[in-house]
Formats: sequence, C-alpha cells, structure tokens
Amino acid sequence: CLVAGLNLLAARNPIPGLRGDWTVDSANTLHPDTAALFGAVKDPVELILFRSPLAATLPAQRAFNQEVYRKTDLLIREAAFLNQRITVESINPVTNPDRARAAIERTGLEATATMGSFLLVHARGRNIQLSFPQLATIDPQTGQLRYQGEDALYKAMAEVTRRQARLVTFVLGHGELDRGKADE
Repeated sequence: CLVAGLNLLAARNPIPGLRGDWTVDSANTLHPDTAALFGAVKDPVELILFRSPLAATLPAQRAFNQEVYRKTDLLIREAAFLNQRITVESINPVTNPDRARAAIERTGLEATATMGSFLLVHARGRNIQLSFPQLATIDPQTGQLRYQGEDALYKAMAEVTRRQARLVTFVLGHGELDRGKADE
C-alpha cells in the first residue's frame, strides 16, 4: 500500500526532475533516448499544450482529455527541466484567447487549428501538431489509457529539430531498358 502511494505521488509530482519511479516497468521514467534528445536540443523549441474544454462533450471524452492533458503537461515540463532551450506553455484558447492568438502568430499555426486539444511542437519555423488521440488511446480489452505521448513527442522533436532536409531518391527499374527508348 505504501509503495502504491509512493508510485502515485511520483507519477503525479508536478515538480519536474523530482519524480521518483518505483514501478517494475519504470512507467514514470523517461526513456534514456528521450532524455538524451531533450538534453541535446541546440535550437529553441516551443512545446505548447492547447486544451479546449469545448472539444469534449461526453463525460468519458472529458476524462480522457483530462488524463492526456495531465500526462502531457508533466512530460513537457520534464523536457523543459532537462534543457533551457525548450520552453513550454499551456493554453486554454477559450479562457485565454490573447495567449492563444500570440502563440498562433509566433508559430504560424492556422487559427482554426486551436479548436481542439493538442500539443504543438515548434522549432526552426516548423510545426508538428499532435492531437490527444495521437498521444494516447484506450485499450479495448482493459479500458485503460495507453499513453504514447513520450514516443510521439520524441518523433516530433526529432523531426522539427532536424538540421538537414531529408533526401528522397527514386530508383527506376532493375536495369531494363526504358520503353520510350527501346526503339533507338
């Protein structure tokens, strides 16, 4: 009972860097690759958590959004704790439209995009928007929330902080002649 209470406290500790983890599978600990990525960020990165209470109308949907918001808020604050170049902000566009408008102008986000609840990852003039269903799902067998926000944030941050453009190449055929040049 004491261990369960300590785990609950560790998982919900609002102070980044002071979270402990006594779970068997380290459920409340950042993966070492994620911590390394957060620590290695060289350019400014903004993590903006938009949460619109109007996005969820059903009680189960509201509960889902509240839990995803809580877990994502802890995750992004942990990222900011690990690197001063990472800034975080939580915005409710309904109760704080001025902050939402400023974030839209600063990041170049479409104004209509702030209607739902999502995490915006912004760096180097690039945006990746992660909706709450991209951050977590409900396990159909158990009904439990499966949080995948750390993995989604890792991929999004790796993408927006990439310094070089991706090189895409195309390979045509397997050495056979081009049909257009077969008559030559």
